[in-house]
Amino acid sequence: MWRLTLLLSLCAVGFAQTTSTEILGTITDSTSAVVSGARVTLLRTDTGERRTVTTANTGNYSFPLIEIGNYTVTAEMQGFQTQEKTGIRLQLQQKVRLDFLLAVGNTKETIEVQAATVQLKTEDAAVGQVIDNKRIVELPLNGRNIATLAVLTPGVQFGLRQGLDGSAGSPIPGRSVALTANGQRENNQQISLDGVTAANSRVNVMVFTPSIDAIEEFKVQTSSYSAEYGQNNGAVVQIALKSGTNQLRGTLFEFLRNDKLAAENYFLNLGLLPGQTRREKNRLRRNQFGVFAGGPVYAPKIYDGRNKTFWSFNYEGLRQTIENVREANWFPEAFRGGDFSALLTPLVRDGRAIRAPIIIHDPVTGEPFRDSTGRITNIIPPSRIYKPAQDYINRYLPLPQFQPADILDINVRASSSPPSPCRLAAQTTSSSSPTAPPPSPSPSASCAARLATTTRTATAPPKNRSSRSLPRTSSRSNHCSEKPANSPAPRPPSPGPTTAPTSAPSAGPRSPAVASTAGSHSKTDSPTA
Repeated sequence: MWRLTLLLSLCAVGFAQTTSTEILGTITDSTSAVVSGARVTLLRTDTGERRTVTTANTGNYSFPLIEIGNYTVTAEMQGFQTQEKTGIRLQLQQKVRLDFLLAVGNTKETIEVQAATVQLKTEDAAVGQVIDNKRIVELPLNGRNIATLAVLTPGVQFGLRQGLDGSAGSPIPGRSVALTANGQRENNQQISLDGVTAANSRVNVMVFTPSIDAIEEFKVQTSSYSAEYGQNNGAVVQIALKSGTNQLRGTLFEFLRNDKLAAENYFLNLGLLPGQTRREKNRLRRNQFGVFAGGPVYAPKIYDGRNKTFWSFNYEGLRQTIENVREANWFPEAFRGGDFSALLTPLVRDGRAIRAPIIIHDPVTGEPFRDSTGRITNIIPPSRIYKPAQDYINRYLPLPQFQPADILDINVRASSSPPSPCRLAAQTTSSSSPTAPPPSPSPSASCAARLATTTRTATAPPKNRSSRSLPRTSSRSNHCSEKPANSPAPRPPSPGPTTAPTSAPSAGPRSPAVASTAGSHSKTDSPTA
């Protein structure tokens, strides 16, 4: 019983791939009179599948709803020579017209016509382009996304949801399909996979694309297409997957990108002073690998599926870690202890201060912080500092890498990943640095890093806290939580003298910024059967 169920399932998969491709034509004799009752045979050369029809009283024949591939069409009639046309390539959503002109003669005589010329399209007025398997496999594609080939069609560009270069998208960057055609937004596109709608129901974006090696061909129509595609007025993208054939065939692939084979980012060591240790190159690890196989269903002495039943399998995996050069301003040692006196003496450049002095005011009295002589010091007494907040900063925000001329200028530069649009992550372990990724600057901002799993420093282990280097973190795409693990939740500040200090408005002060230090590590698997 299970054998029958398996065979029926495989047959159902094969029929589900049917699209509106068709071969049709008219059969006439040498006097241009139509020939009715002629026998027309269609042979798909890759699988051995045959179909036979008889011409109507009008001399017309049609093979609708057939698969894309290579075909041979034969026309025969009693009293006429048999005529055979070979080398016919039927593309996705294509209607090919093949007319026969039969000559009087013996039916045993066969005239073979090799279809080497391009068929003139006369059956519909749709404007578009078919990307065949040869171009899909051989043309270089950044990220192996078929959308990169779709933009070869005139009037088609990447949509905003895929990024201007096709590398963005959600939930997996670089794996979605969002196209604009002739000015229509990607929301108006329509995408089908083997005749089934494969786009997000809300914004019509294909969030996941099949492997390049599993695609036979795809077609992009931009205007004047059939009424059957009336749901949207943008691009119509149709994708056809490979099916098995009578020959057992397969492909095994691996695409590698690694920082060991790439040049250093120009800005990573820009302005490095003599004698300083050069920072490591941005870490890049990208492995895109997989397999495709297909053939006939064959079980010795049980079932021979050649010319009848076929199977195909595809798997593609992606392992990726990417880092970029980022800059930030992290609180120096003095600021963490409440000493903001450096803000009173701004940097002087070309004889002029770059900004006005910044004075820290007591939120209770509204007066600046002064010493016993009444001089403004910008030093907050230790008793006025909210201890949990101070501990939180010291624990999760590393110290600066270097001291800039202006205390509010950038003091951190290192390789890291772009920030992820999630909440602050936790669960960090480290073998060489006690620091962890910094928290976001405010509760309303997005978190600075993905969920960290391993941490290593960009340089040798520091000798003291003031020279601590920026940690480099690898992370996996997991759910995030706002509360860091194994860390106490800060209590809300109590009123009165324990309130945290605030700074008064000044002429253009530059607020310290927080940058991400997490390495982006993504894992994608896309099996297709």
